[in-house]
Amino acid sequence: MSIAEPLTVLKNELVQKIVPEVVELLASALQEGMPAHKVEEGLWDLLLRAGNRGMQALFDSHGTGDLGPILTLPNGDEVNRLEKLHTRQYVSIFGRFDLKRVAYGTRESQAIAFVPLDNRLQLPESDFSYLLQDWDQELAVEQAFSKVNQTIERMLRLKQHTDSLENMNRQMAEDTTAFRESLPAPPAARSFGPVAENRE
Repeated sequence: MSIAEPLTVLKNELVQKIVPEVVELLASALQEGMPAHKVEEGLWDLLLRAGNRGMQALFDSHGTGDLGPILTLPNGDEVNRLEKLHTRQYVSIFGRFDLKRVAYGTRESQAIAFVPLDNRLQLPESDFSYLLQDWDQELAVEQAFSKVNQTIERMLRLKQHTDSLENMNRQMAEDTTAFRESLPAPPAARSFGPVAENRE
């Protein structure tokens, strides 16, 4: 499969299915006197479907990330392409995706040394996209994790587990110290000398 093929399939699907559904929804709304908020909801669901198909086309275009039977890492070590494709889940604001990827290491039973697809797409270590993590944690500042789940499910039609949100929050908290230490030290406070007394 060529890189462009999934994008061609996506274009045809959008033109032949999603766009006609948008037009049909709007025509029905006009004919039936549908309230604006119902039209919004219908359009939102169609946008979520289009986003899901767009993300799938992106992943399909990248394939499995195969870079050949042997790969040389930046440190000079050579690693072998492992026999099996390694599947990981990626949960985005447009739904869940199972990504089948080529992985490199010394052998199947050992730790994986490198996954080209993850590296190329800059995927997070966790299953959750950086954007979804950001939205989840933004809501979690003000709400309980169970309420965050309800809000995200209502908006994105995406169900998450409360323990996943708690683990995500813990992981982000662990990264805070390293982030703070990576920041440059603030400039020293300027000294203006002793304040003159008012002798009036």
